[in-house]
Amino acid sequence: MNKRPNHPAYAAMLAASKATGLPRSFATDLTKHDRSALAQTPLTDSFAWALYDAGTHLVWSRKHDRSQRSQEHGQPNGFGAQGR
Repeated sequence: MNKRPNHPAYAAMLAASKATGLPRSFATDLTKHDRSALAQTPLTDSFAWALYDAGTHLVWSRKHDRSQRSQEHGQPNGFGAQGR
């Protein structure tokens, strides 16, 4: 898998963040964690992204991607200790 500095979707995500003023807290969800995860994601993998007042939520449609990225972020399953 090729690593690239920014996934093409990242610019759109930044634009949405700027337009809405979100997230108001936990901005590193977008600028660090989402950016890093996207940089390691093949362009053909589909994902969903949500922007909240307190951070973001990024999920992939393929189960093996979630487990691979969770190891990189030190979480057991990609969504914290509770497994959601």
